[in-house]
Amino acid sequence: MNEQANIQQGEELDNLIKQLTNFSKSINFGKDDLDYLHHAKAIMKRRLISFPKENESRIESIIREVKEYSNIDFTKYNHITMLLATSSQHALMMEETDKVLSEIMSMFRDDTKCLWGQGFDEKLDDKLLLIMVCSY
Repeated sequence: MNEQANIQQGEELDNLIKQLTNFSKSINFGKDDLDYLHHAKAIMKRRLISFPKENESRIESIIREVKEYSNIDFTKYNHITMLLATSSQHALMMEETDKVLSEIMSMFRDDTKCLWGQGFDEKLDDKLLLIMVCSY
């Protein structure tokens, strides 16, 4: 498998698309929105959950974790799909969403296309889940 990819075309990709589109979402995207992945040369998926350090917000935490743990060469990819999830009791505020999206997008090339959605998972409590799917 390509070192810049951890998702293969076929059943593995179909399962990823199904996972993303079936997620309970407040801001969603559909299967057609993700069709571009079937033509991608490489697909990298990362799933991160915020674990804030002392005096760190969940937003600061997820941004730090993307930088420290995602192990992605952001310059290689020209498409990113992001799914942000929280529990409904700790839903993201618009300014939190804006901060996450702008900080993460600033790590990618200027010509990178971004698709994002937002959903709920009650098991997350006050944590933030970020699923990133990067491709070229």
